[in-house]
Amino acid sequence: MKTFWPSGKNKTRLQYLLRTAILLYQWQHNIHIVVSRTDQPEHETPCVSVLNKTLNPLSELNLSMEEADVRMIPHAVNATAEGSRRCVIISGDTDVDVLALHFFNILQLRGLQELRIRAGIGNSTRYIPLHKITQTKPALCKVLIAAHILTGCDMTSKVGTKLPALNLCLEQY
Repeated sequence: MKTFWPSGKNKTRLQYLLRTAILLYQWQHNIHIVVSRTDQPEHETPCVSVLNKTLNPLSELNLSMEEADVRMIPHAVNATAEGSRRCVIISGDTDVDVLALHFFNILQLRGLQELRIRAGIGNSTRYIPLHKITQTKPALCKVLIAAHILTGCDMTSKVGTKLPALNLCLEQY
């Protein structure tokens, strides 16, 4: 696993394999699935929506973003535009949590009422209500993305550490 996950090629191949399996599986009626695009050169595929075994292309989600963490937000925007009022993001990555907190207000303006992150595994699985965090800690949510970027996320190098960044006087900085 130490050599598998650092390889971008392996991640893209796994994404393509999972996409193919999802599209081949016989889904129950009324389960709406959106499958993101893949960027593997020999298997580049567009983003599609699957509902009742019908494939529909979603050109607005054919985003050329290499980082899957970043793709989740446009997918949440699309789900909200389609009428979803509750969104659960399944990810164990802090980058996704921070991005979801940062963009919740935009999603809320489009009609989203609840945004949760599923965290943990097995008996420790829980659903964290990000919509409540944005209500109770709005100042923290505004600066959290900057602190996260400066203290190391998937797309930037680390300048400092998270604890000192979060202990700063939010109103002053």
